[in-house]
Amino acid sequence: MQKRIIALYKAPFSMDFMNIYLFDANKEMVADFKGDNDTFRARGFGRMKYMENGEALHDATEAFLHDLVKNVNTNPAECVKILNNAWKE
Repeated sequence: MQKRIIALYKAPFSMDFMNIYLFDANKEMVADFKGDNDTFRARGFGRMKYMENGEALHDATEAFLHDLVKNVNTNPAECVKILNNAWKE
């Protein structure tokens, strides 16, 4: 599933000017920081729900992304760095 998740997004990742939304290179929304305590919240179910096993894909994506940023989940700039590094591997 991890290969499928990585294929969903294209690095480099970036934030909008208000550091609320995180996007990939194709301007697909990856996450936002508008939830409780401005923590990292994975996004993308709107497009994943039309994909094969979309709900499971979204759940796996959310778990994968949260695991990557678990130590910096309230710091948008650090989340971007971590995701960019993860997609280089």
